[in-house]
Amino acid sequence: MKGAVQGLFLGTVLLLCSARTASGQAAGRKKIRVRLAGEKRTDYEGRVEVFYNGQWGTVCDDDFNIQAATVVCRELGYEEARTWAHSATYGQGKGPIWLDNVKCRGDETSIFTCESNGWGVNDCKHSEDVSVVCSEKPLAGFEVIGQSLSTLQGGNKVEKVRIRPLLASARKRNPVTEGVVEVKYQGKWKQVCDVGWNLNNSRVVCGMLGFPGEHKVNMKIYRKQWDLKMKNPKTRLYWAIKKKSFWIHKVSCNGNEAHLNRCRIQVSAGKNQLPCENGIHVVISCVAGPAFLQRNGNRFKKAFQDKQALARLKGRAQTGEGRVEVLKNGQWGTICDDGWNLLAASVVCRELGFGNAKEAVMGALFGQGVGPIHMRRVSCTGFEASITDCSFREVIDGICKHEEDAAVRCHVPQMGFRDKVIEKTH
Repeated sequence: MKGAVQGLFLGTVLLLCSARTASGQAAGRKKIRVRLAGEKRTDYEGRVEVFYNGQWGTVCDDDFNIQAATVVCRELGYEEARTWAHSATYGQGKGPIWLDNVKCRGDETSIFTCESNGWGVNDCKHSEDVSVVCSEKPLAGFEVIGQSLSTLQGGNKVEKVRIRPLLASARKRNPVTEGVVEVKYQGKWKQVCDVGWNLNNSRVVCGMLGFPGEHKVNMKIYRKQWDLKMKNPKTRLYWAIKKKSFWIHKVSCNGNEAHLNRCRIQVSAGKNQLPCENGIHVVISCVAGPAFLQRNGNRFKKAFQDKQALARLKGRAQTGEGRVEVLKNGQWGTICDDGWNLLAASVVCRELGFGNAKEAVMGALFGQGVGPIHMRRVSCTGFEASITDCSFREVIDGICKHEEDAAVRCHVPQMGFRDKVIEKTH
C-alpha cells in the first residue's frame, strides 16, 4: 500500500512538473498573447486575459503576486505593476480559465514562461479572475499604442468632448459639424483656448466625434460675436472667461492620435499668466462621411470621390463596427490581428467615412471570415488614406488563422438615434 501511495505521489509530481513546463513550451509552438479587459478601466489596468489555442481566457488569482503582475505589465509595454487585484475586481471573464497557480520570479519576459499548472488545469471559477494595475509609464523604447480608448476616464484625463453650435445654420445640421469645442475634465465642461490651436488638433477632435475630416474655420464671424459679448458685462461669458477654471489652456496634437488624452494638454495657464490672453474659444468645422452627407446637404460631397472601396466591415449590424475585410486581386479577405492597434484601426475607420477608432478588436470577436487572409503585422502612421497604404507582411505558411481576424469599433456621429446598417452582398 505504501509503495502504491508513493507511486501515485510520484506520478502526480511528474504530471505537475510536466504541466508546469507546458505553458513555456507551448509558447514556442502556438500563438499566445496577453491583454487587459473588464469594466470601468483605463488602458493600463484590467482583468488579465490570455489568448491560447484560438481562444481568449482568464487567469486564476491562486498564488498570483506582484512579481507575476510585473511580468504581465512589462509584457504589455509598461514599466512596472503598481498592484494587482483578486476576486474579479474588473468583472468576471468568459470562456476558459487558462492559467492557475502562476508563480513568477519577476524577471520573465512573458507570463507564459512562469510556472503554472498548465493550460486549462485549474480548480477555479471566474469569480477568482485576477487583474493588474500597471504604471502609466511605458518601457524605454516601447510605445504603448493600445487596443482600446473607449473606457479612458477619471484622474487627469479628458473624459468627453463635444461641439456646441453657435450659428443658426450650424444648429440645423444633423449631425452637428461646426461649433465651439468643449471638453469634460474632472467632471466639469470647459472650453479650450484657441491660442496655438491648429488643424492637427481639429483632426483629432473631429475623429472623436465620428468625422473623418476637418475644415479650416472662418473665425471672423465668431470673433465678432465674441467681441460683442466681451463689451457687455451682463453676459455669462464676460465673467466666466476671467476664471482659470473655465479654460483648457493649451492643446498640442500630432494629428494621428485616437483621443485627446494622447495629445499634450496644458490644463491651466501659468502662475503669472492671464487665462487665454488675446484668444477666444476654439471653433472647429468637421467633414461628415459619405453615409451622413444626405442629412447634411451636398456641401461636402466633393471631399469624397466615388471609387472602388478597398475595405469594408462585416459581421455586425451596428454602424461603424465589424470585422475588417480588404480587397486584393479581386478577392475580399481578412487581416490577421498580429500587432493590430488603434493607429491601424483608425485608418480603416476614416477610410470608411467614420471617425477615429474607439477600439482595435482582436481574436475574431465579430466572427471569423472566409477566404484568404491578406495582411498581417499592419503598421500605419495614422495619416494613410487607406489601410492598403500601410506597410504589412504577407501571410504565408498558415501563420494566421481566421480565429485571429482583426476588427474595429469606430466613433460615429451622434444622430439622436442608434444607426443601423444592412450589409450588402459583395
